[in-house]
Amino acid sequence: MTHQALVQALCDDLTPVRAPRFEQQLARAIAAGALASLAIVLFSLGLQPGLSSLAAMAALALKLGSMLAIAGIAVRAMRAQARPGRAGAPLLAPIAFVALALLAIALAQLNGAPLQDGAQLWLGSSWPSCSLRITALALPLIVAIGWVMRQMAPVRLAEAGAVCGLAAGAISAAIYALACTEQSAGFVLLWYSLGIAAASAIGALAGPRLLRW
Repeated sequence: MTHQALVQALCDDLTPVRAPRFEQQLARAIAAGALASLAIVLFSLGLQPGLSSLAAMAALALKLGSMLAIAGIAVRAMRAQARPGRAGAPLLAPIAFVALALLAIALAQLNGAPLQDGAQLWLGSSWPSCSLRITALALPLIVAIGWVMRQMAPVRLAEAGAVCGLAAGAISAAIYALACTEQSAGFVLLWYSLGIAAASAIGALAGPRLLRW
């Protein structure tokens, strides 16, 4: 058999292998990172007590809804970052809309509360640790999401890293909400946002190294 015939025989036996889509890889990475963060929350903090009460369920729905909305916005922007040449997905305006919705609810709660309780609605009892916990819980997600982004072809690495951190921070905030006993929209707007911003900053700093391809 000649060399050319051998090469042709090998090529004839090739079976095309379909590479996993970015969305599938991203979903698996988010699931893996979220499970790691959830395990940390359950073993270290546990679920918040009194979760079956109407007030606690309403507060949890508010936290989960707003945080998952931000996560969805970030994931959409991440898809654009992963493929150079595609139009960027809007980011700031949708997040500002979520923040304004939380602010409106916070002001309504503040208006209906006694004057002496105003500061409590913004500070709660766990403000010293809330943002730090959200940022720490985001780290496994930043690594998992960043690994998937690295398989693609991001160009603006710091910006792509910031978007990865934004998504990771929002998802970790949603997970932390399961243990968080605070029920004020003002608390969520202030301290959850700070934790997400810190996670986004970590992603931006790590992006040039984590996402280099």
